[in-house]
Amino acid sequence: MKKVMKVCVAGIVSISMLGACSFGKKEEPRNAALLIGGEQSLKGIVNQHKSEIKTNTLYKVKQAEIDGKQVLMMDQKTAKKMVGLGVLRESDNDDEVWSSDPIKSVPSVPKGKAVLLASKKNKKIKELTINEKKIDVQYASDTWFGHYRNPNYEELIVIVDNATFNQIPVNETSMEILHFNKSYGEDRPYNTDDVTAVQAETEWKKLTKTMGSQVDVLDAVSIIKK
Repeated sequence: MKKVMKVCVAGIVSISMLGACSFGKKEEPRNAALLIGGEQSLKGIVNQHKSEIKTNTLYKVKQAEIDGKQVLMMDQKTAKKMVGLGVLRESDNDDEVWSSDPIKSVPSVPKGKAVLLASKKNKKIKELTINEKKIDVQYASDTWFGHYRNPNYEELIVIVDNATFNQIPVNETSMEILHFNKSYGEDRPYNTDDVTAVQAETEWKKLTKTMGSQVDVLDAVSIIKK
């Protein structure tokens, strides 16, 4: 799987780019990172950055590509923990502007079926076939990790019950959420004339520079516990 690092364009963003990044005033502290990769690599990163990390938690997920779309799969228990951290965010508009709020609960997952979190253009998907295993899905909401949906790993987020998760014929991989001791600015574009924002961006890049080469996915997220 190709390496994925999510980067939002710095500086002044033109109106035509608001679909990709926004300057909304929603609370989005860049105080955490989502990493997906081998468990040993993730343990190594945690050991390397002990002094910067407040808490870290390892989860098991599955990944697949279906009809050219990158799919991230997790069981309901993991999804509930993501909601508790506030890292799953739902769009608050129909204009394809990346403005969102943390979701407050996980949609009910029917036994043997799946809940789909994806953009509205994918809401008509009723079934997914993963290595010849068919799973009925029901669309829930336009929800993603971080400031905006990264199609390189989360175009479709699928939540299933534990039994169904174990039956999906795809190898498990590891996902780690690192909660840092401080916030490195906001998880959104920044103005290059803002000295504080530039300093925060510099510190973030320094912190994550070597992480990205050790994992498949590195994504900035906001932990917002209510």
